[in-house]
Amino acid sequence: RGGPQKRVWILNQVIEKLTDENVPVKFYFAGTMTEDLSDFTKQQATVYGGISSQKEMYAIYEESHVLILTSAYEGFPMVIKEAMACGCVPVVTALEGNKMHLIHNSNALLIESIEEEDRVAEEAITNIHRLVNYPDELRRLSVAAYEYARDHFTKQAFFEKCRALLLTTHSPRN
Repeated sequence: RGGPQKRVWILNQVIEKLTDENVPVKFYFAGTMTEDLSDFTKQQATVYGGISSQKEMYAIYEESHVLILTSAYEGFPMVIKEAMACGCVPVVTALEGNKMHLIHNSNALLIESIEEEDRVAEEAITNIHRLVNYPDELRRLSVAAYEYARDHFTKQAFFEKCRALLLTTHSPRN
């Protein structure tokens, strides 16, 4: 989705720069941010708009390699969990909610600059270059993202964590 916290205008800058540099990447947008996309971005990218089908959304994730977010603030959004479950490498701002689950160069590439928007764009571009230029690195991070999601975001993992929490906080008294 769009909105001021998502800073889609930074993604417009990233796409313009990577296109000018002839970097071999494709961009896909799904969600309600169409009005935030520049005309240039709309010409360069595939824009799906809002998607209501989980099957359709997962088909897009499975065709993708990277999820890029330049958010200024938010928690740990569901879109990251879903993308990781499909092997997409998160390239996202190093917000506190994201850093609860993402480790730079382990299961994601974090954009350390958060407030300086020009730096956010530069770091995003640098991270994309890295993944394009080092396909083994892309594969390694993709596997790590998938494995992290498998180990932490499944229903079974959720139930096990809830059970452990309940057992430690509500253990019977002797």
